[in-house]
Amino acid sequence: MDENKLSKIYRHYKKNIIFLELKIENYEYFSYYIRIDYIKKYKQFKLIWFDMNLMEDDDIEKYANYEYIPSIMVDYIKEMVEENESIYINQENNETEGKVSLLVNARCKDGYYYSAHFLKYIPKDCDYIADIFFILFDHLPHKLCDLYFELNAELTDTVEKYECQNKFKFNLFKDDLKSLFGDDVYNRGEEYFKESKVLFLEEQNGKYFAVVEGSTNYVVVIEYTEETNETQVHCSCPCEFFCKHVCAVILAIRKKKFKNFYKVAIKDDDATLIEMLTNFKYILCLSVQDNLIEIIDNTLNILFVEILDKNKVNNWVVLEDSKDKIIEKGLEEAVKKYGK
Repeated sequence: MDENKLSKIYRHYKKNIIFLELKIENYEYFSYYIRIDYIKKYKQFKLIWFDMNLMEDDDIEKYANYEYIPSIMVDYIKEMVEENESIYINQENNETEGKVSLLVNARCKDGYYYSAHFLKYIPKDCDYIADIFFILFDHLPHKLCDLYFELNAELTDTVEKYECQNKFKFNLFKDDLKSLFGDDVYNRGEEYFKESKVLFLEEQNGKYFAVVEGSTNYVVVIEYTEETNETQVHCSCPCEFFCKHVCAVILAIRKKKFKNFYKVAIKDDDATLIEMLTNFKYILCLSVQDNLIEIIDNTLNILFVEILDKNKVNNWVVLEDSKDKIIEKGLEEAVKKYGK
C-alpha cells in the first residue's frame, strides 16, 4: 500500500484515536484502507474508509467515506479478540498480491493489541475474524459485498470459485491439467474434446474464444500471458469452478484444433469490409436457423437475433464465412422466405 498516501491520512486524523484499521492491498487490483476512530469531540466511533486507487492529491476529505458505528459493536469486537492470539501467515513468496492486515487496539491473549496478517482469504483456524469483517462490511457500501464474500472463501469452501475467475499461474501448454481440474472433470473434458464438442476455437488479440456443445452451447474465453504464465478463464456455464468445457478447450488449443467463427456485422454503407474487421465492428456468428442468426453478444452470451428488421430488410453483412458459404446462403434463404 502506498505509504505516502497512508502517512497523509494519519496526519489528517492525528487528533482521533484509532481503534481498528484494516488494510486490503493489491486484492484483484483493488486497495482499501478502512479504520474505526474514536472522535473525542463527539464522543463516538466512526468508520472511515478509502479506495486508495482513487487518491490523486492531498485533499484527504475528498476521498474519505464516513459511517457512524455504535459503541456496542466496538465492545463486541473487543470481546472477540480478548481470548485469541495474533496470527501471521508467511508472505515471503507473495509479498504484493492479496495482502490483508488487521490491527485492533484491544488487548489480546498474547499481547497488548491484536493483529492479523494473511493472504487473500481468512484462514479456517481463525474463523472468529469473520465476525469482525462482518461488522465492518455491514457498514460499508453494498458494492464491496463481493469482496467480503471472497475474503470468506476458505471458510465457505468456495475458494475454487474465485480462483477460477481470477488470474492464476498456469502454463497453458505444458502444465498438468489434472492438477487444475482433478481426475473426474479432466476425464469429462477429454471426452468432450474427443467427441468434437469444441465447435469453434479462435485466437483473437491474445485471447482464445471458443464455443463448446453441452446441454446448450457455452462460450469459453481463455486469456493467457506467455511471458508471466498467467491464465484467466471464463465459461458461460453455471459451474463456479474449473469446468469440463474449459478443459476441453485447453486440450483443443494444445492439439491446435482451431476452427474460426463466422463473422458478421450490421451494414454500414460508409465502411469497407476491411475497415469493419480492423475496427472490430464484427460479431462472432455460429449459425443461421430459419429467420434467426446465432451470435455472441458483448457480454459473451449466445443469442438468436432476427435476421430481418421491422421493414423485412436484411441489414447483416457477412465478413467471414465457410467455404460453402453457410451463413450467406442462410441469410439469402431468410430474405426469400420472409422478406419483401
